[in-house]
Amino acid sequence: MDAALPFAYQNPAYPQHPSDFEALQAELSKLAPMSAPTSADTASFPAFQIWLAKMLGVQFPISELKATLNTDAAGHITKQKTGSTISEAIHKGEERFTSIPVPALAIFAIPHAFGANFDTLPRSTREAFEAKEVTELGKMADQFQLGVPSAEVVRIAHANHYVFISNESEVLAAIRS
Repeated sequence: MDAALPFAYQNPAYPQHPSDFEALQAELSKLAPMSAPTSADTASFPAFQIWLAKMLGVQFPISELKATLNTDAAGHITKQKTGSTISEAIHKGEERFTSIPVPALAIFAIPHAFGANFDTLPRSTREAFEAKEVTELGKMADQFQLGVPSAEVVRIAHANHYVFISNESEVLAAIRS
């Protein structure tokens, strides 16, 4: 998943930087910004699950939400259990590998499913953005395959970033093959 992107793997023969992917993410944020949840959306875990499914296009298990989010005494979701410092620490400690000498399975969502806000954009805008993503992420998938010839590279169209949830059957089939 993200480990096959330039955040963790860098094919020395084909340099590409995370900023290429980050530029796509920034463009998406401008095209289809994710609206903040309302108080009704954060009233309970089931309500928040429905809001997330609408915004992100994937339904997270309630157990995942309970493991990662805090609530107040009334059961309203208040904030994440881990602060931004955890994510910052992970990114500060990340390494980029230039070889992976073991069998690997890399699953790419190309193009991604982006959720409700993206779906409301004009068709021409959606198609243009998806074409950019297919080109950029396609290059990354190709570079990973060239640099790790023993890898199985699977591309799943219109999968969510959380492909193991949104496309569970395809992920399990890839793991078992």
